[in-house]
Amino acid sequence: MDATSKSKPMQAAVFVPSARTLRTLYMNIPGFKSDHISVYDVLYHYWNYQYKYSFPPIATLCIETGFSDDKIRKLLRELNKWNLIETRKSDTGANNIYFLSAPIESESEFYSRFPEALQYRTERIANIEARTSKPTSKQRKMAAPVQEIAQKEVLLDWL
Repeated sequence: MDATSKSKPMQAAVFVPSARTLRTLYMNIPGFKSDHISVYDVLYHYWNYQYKYSFPPIATLCIETGFSDDKIRKLLRELNKWNLIETRKSDTGANNIYFLSAPIESESEFYSRFPEALQYRTERIANIEARTSKPTSKQRKMAAPVQEIAQKEVLLDWL
């Protein structure tokens, strides 16, 4: 992208593909939540094509996400830890500036970089499958009369 381009980095014609990557891959990192995506999205929204970074005040991030300033600061530290953003102090000492990095979109590259995410994903899927394979209380209630009728039929056959 040349310096005169007015498009944002990673911007597609119709949608931003990174949001899907954040939901399908990054959500497998233990501790990564949709709150992180909300902050990343606001930073992306305020990305300035001329400066090649984003610089919204913490107050703006709080207003647009509904999170407290302490939570915003925590989410920003974690986004930095996962290399989705790089935070720097501005030369003027005002707002921080945020350089956005494109999320890793390749599964093999992602799990190579975050091996704990693959283990967490495997465990999470196993837990979900275990929960969903059990009959619900409604299914158990519906099955009880059928079992009761079957027992009565066995008893009648015996008599």
